[in-house]
Amino acid sequence: MSFRSLHDGGWDTLFDADGKMLFEYQFKKDVFEQGVPPKLRPDVWKYLVELYPCTSPLLHRLEYIVAAASRYDNLLDAACAAEAAGDETFRQNKKIIDKDVARTDREHPFFAGDENPNLTALQNLLLAHTMLDPELGYVQGMNDIAGTLLYGSASWLCVCDRLTPFSRPSLLM
Repeated sequence: MSFRSLHDGGWDTLFDADGKMLFEYQFKKDVFEQGVPPKLRPDVWKYLVELYPCTSPLLHRLEYIVAAASRYDNLLDAACAAEAAGDETFRQNKKIIDKDVARTDREHPFFAGDENPNLTALQNLLLAHTMLDPELGYVQGMNDIAGTLLYGSASWLCVCDRLTPFSRPSLLM
């Protein structure tokens, strides 16, 4: 089997029977030279930010998704509990998050509109992050970084796992 560009329908040919990537160097070179077709961005970004190691089999990736979704839900539950308990630090973070999310790239179709679910996803992501790293909490401008990654990946998995890579071992691993 040989490498085919992502633009020539090569995504499905990148993996062996277990789901491990066969052509890591060529894959990254292709992305660098030609970009990523829009429909593949949610999948490709997970490899580019090393959420999934290229050597990981499909079964490991599926187990990771289930565990990460559970941990994310737990972070959101903790955020709800902190809000219900009147936690002052959480309240301050949420106030800034609410203001920043409302201003996030509103001209871009991904974030346009008053009842946009992508804005809710961004807000939830940032609130979960405040629970993941309460010492850092929310820092103004995180919405722009997280919003860009959320748009590029359409997945909170990449974003939540990469916002605090130096502050602690990854909660989602």
